[in-house]
Amino acid sequence: MKKYAAILMLLFVTITISAETISPVISKYKDEKGVEVVDLDSFMMTMFKPVLKAQGMDMDINSLSVITLKKNSASEKTINRFKDDVTAALKKKNMQPVVSVNEDDSNVKIYIDTKDDYISNLVVLVYENNETALVNIKGKIKPEDINGNFKSVLSLGK
Repeated sequence: MKKYAAILMLLFVTITISAETISPVISKYKDEKGVEVVDLDSFMMTMFKPVLKAQGMDMDINSLSVITLKKNSASEKTINRFKDDVTAALKKKNMQPVVSVNEDDSNVKIYIDTKDDYISNLVVLVYENNETALVNIKGKIKPEDINGNFKSVLSLGK
């Protein structure tokens, strides 16, 4: 019986660790010089849900984290380590790249992790000459919700 309990515990820990891909990277760098972090947990997202819904974004988002590393504040070594750690975490979790845009001095990449018929994790990476940023969104997001919101955001620029 102890053997089965140990196996179940190991399985639970493995699932929990694999679910946390980008969060440990953010935690690792949040106290570094030149790094800014904004974390909105499930409680905060619950408070923002009516606002998002009013804007036509009826998504079930559990958490949202943003980390920014500015070149004039963070060291080049810190920025490069951060990029390497993010790349390793994305590969470890097998997150799928869905968008990659290179324009002038900017590079934007979007990765997703899917479960059943929804997106459970969406990561947006932005690399620019003077700044590196990452947005990590966790929840139950329907692909059609993202498509509609991208279209509405794009139409604002016209």
